[in-house]
Amino acid sequence: MRTASQALLTLLLALAAAAAPAADDAIFTLTDPVGDDHGDGTLLYPANDDFKPGTLDLRSLSAWPVAGGVEFEAVFARAVPKPYRRAVDTGGTQLTTLARHGFYTINLDVYIDTDRQPGSGRTAMAPGRRAEVATESAWERAVLLMPRPDTARAQLRRLLDNASKREYKAAHDRLPDAVAADLEAAVEREVAEAYYFPNIVSVSGPKLRFFVPTAFLGKPLSASWSYVVVVTGAHLMPDVNLGVESGLIGDPMNRLMMLPVGPGKSQDRFGTSHADHELLPPIVDAIVPAGASQEALLGSAVAAESRPVVLPGVVPAQAAAPAP
Repeated sequence: MRTASQALLTLLLALAAAAAPAADDAIFTLTDPVGDDHGDGTLLYPANDDFKPGTLDLRSLSAWPVAGGVEFEAVFARAVPKPYRRAVDTGGTQLTTLARHGFYTINLDVYIDTDRQPGSGRTAMAPGRRAEVATESAWERAVLLMPRPDTARAQLRRLLDNASKREYKAAHDRLPDAVAADLEAAVEREVAEAYYFPNIVSVSGPKLRFFVPTAFLGKPLSASWSYVVVVTGAHLMPDVNLGVESGLIGDPMNRLMMLPVGPGKSQDRFGTSHADHELLPPIVDAIVPAGASQEALLGSAVAAESRPVVLPGVVPAQAAAPAP
């Protein structure tokens, strides 16, 4: 039985979905070609009913000013799959219980370069993306839209905390308790400052709308900033690697709640024909600058055999809309 607060939230989201802002009022709209939800050109959707061609095919990302922040709208090639009642683990946990924000197959990352100073921000993407942001678009803020925002935030904090402790121990052989506490506090500050997991979300057909506060961005969103936008397949359970969790080993491919890539076709991952699939980013779709090739950019790691994929940002004020 729904509580009064849940009913009110549902009503507010329905009203928000009905009151779409006018296109002319948008801060920007970035568009993306249809039918490119195949990463480097070889990715195959998982062989299950949750993912169908077009499910992760991003068509556009728009942003509008609203009270207290920004409303983003991501439009996909087909209706966003909504959670339904089905058990997702041996304990009988229901999909609707885990994916409470109305979607469960999509991760959308938006890396925002707010100062436009080359090299002044971060280039690393969220764990497991197997890609970096170009130095000239180094980012200050990352918005990570994921089906389970609180769980994803907690896992990101744990992954970054483990990484910082491994790095310290590699340099100093031991990790005093006081240093460990300082590292944990530093990671918490970093996550709070640099990463935002939207929890005000509405779904309407192919549209995902989500709110990001200006307090997180630091200043009003601008079409003159640079944006790197990528889509991955969502995995609702945190990925656990016992070696990483114990701090005994480092695993650069530990993932932040996303589906991986593997050879052939599978129920629980994206498939590819690449023999070097461990180098291939599990990024299904990305918005890239006009004249650039998503397929070439996402396939560059395989071609180079070791160098990470580097994705350039798009500046909406300078971007020409690509042909559909």
